[in-house]
Amino acid sequence: MKWVKTSASDQINLAGRRKRPSNPCKAYYFEKLAGLPITAEAVIRVTENQNNDDFNLISDAYILTSVIPAVVNEYESTGMPVSKAEIYQHRQAKFIKIYAGSNNGNEDMKFLQYFTGYDNQYITIKLQTNAAVISSEDEATLQQIIDCVTFSSLPQ
Repeated sequence: MKWVKTSASDQINLAGRRKRPSNPCKAYYFEKLAGLPITAEAVIRVTENQNNDDFNLISDAYILTSVIPAVVNEYESTGMPVSKAEIYQHRQAKFIKIYAGSNNGNEDMKFLQYFTGYDNQYITIKLQTNAAVISSEDEATLQQIIDCVTFSSLPQ
């Protein structure tokens, strides 16, 4: 699996190869390597936050002792054991970073998820793969994607 950064404004040279984008925070997509199946996908989900939770306004101690255990219980109740969960402080938002996986007998599924409550929304950015592990390259790329997220307004 190879991650490729691109945008509609990127130019393609005469050989048909993309030039490197000038801004590393452009849209990302997976490029399928010749002959190899795509084994991972990135999913971004935004849902209404009816509780008006803003993780920036919640203490780290409360997140570590109450929010993360609740999220872990939710995962594990669906047969998805969590191997690690921690706080990730983005420049504008506080995320919960979760490593989880399952084995349903036919295939392994691994997840790396960033989750936050911000401006009356829950935002989840997740990498999921059926590979044995999430590669350090894919983990680093997902981290770059998270670091490129910019919120246009302050939480209400």
